[in-house]
Amino acid sequence: MNFYNTIAPSYDELYEQEQKKKLEIVKAYLNVKETDVLLDVGCGTGISSDFNCRVYGVDPSEGLIKLARMKYAGDDTKTFLCAYAEDLPFPDKMFDKIISLTAAQNFKDVTKAIAELKRVAKDKAKIAISLLKKIEPRKIEHLEHALISRFNRFKKQEEEKDFIYLI
Repeated sequence: MNFYNTIAPSYDELYEQEQKKKLEIVKAYLNVKETDVLLDVGCGTGISSDFNCRVYGVDPSEGLIKLARMKYAGDDTKTFLCAYAEDLPFPDKMFDKIISLTAAQNFKDVTKAIAELKRVAKDKAKIAISLLKKIEPRKIEHLEHALISRFNRFKKQEEEKDFIYLI
């Protein structure tokens, strides 16, 4: 997390355009309604938290969470917490929608993280996870195995720099 705390001030400059491109694809799939409750895992500075509904963003980087809170100051529909995907501080079946954009490659334990996403997702929740294509093939296979074992299905969409998994 030291890396992300160090780059926090320039995070948006480095990644905003790329994240927004993925976000548009994810938004079309999720079809978020105002009444939905959405979890953004690996929310960073909140670039991917731009939804017109109740949003909870989690990220293990205190520096990024601080910037997300500043970005959405005064917006009582957005809550940002410092937390890991493997240990989400939420009750079972809380979320209608869950996203994790370009964060899964940083999970310490992808199997546990996917189990946590399943735990906090409502039964008919829609989930979108993106993963960098340039990572080790073994990590991609590990994520896909975890998705199949917890959700039994997913649609994989290939983009320029990422794979996007729609569940």
